Amino acid sequence: MKGSAKRSMNVRKMYELYEQQCNLYSKHQERKQRIRELKEEQKQLSKTDGRVHTVTFDMQQVLTSPMMNVGTLYYKREYNTYNFTVYSLKDAECDCYMWHETTAKGDGVK
Repeated sequence: MKGSAKRSMNVRKMYELYEQQCNLYSKHQERKQRIRELKEEQKQLSKTDGRVHTVTFDMQQVLTSPMMNVGTLYYKREYNTYNFTVYSLKDAECDCYMWHETTAKGDGVK
């Protein structure tokens, strides 16, 4: 196979991969919009129907403590701190639960 034919195949393959990624991204955006619409519908329902209580939750970023990033201190053992947040869409109340890894036996899963 000559160089120009090989380059042509590479360009074609790259374009096909680009199209696939664009399609995946478009589908993701459609799903994201639909989820936002459902969330808003549930929020309104929870405000009008006393039997419904809509909440969202998030296992937020793991925080390392103590915070340090210089010299040899950076390589010392840090502990992970976990933050789990529950937010009520009905009355805008929020509860945060924090714990460190020794409480959770090494991670937040156990």
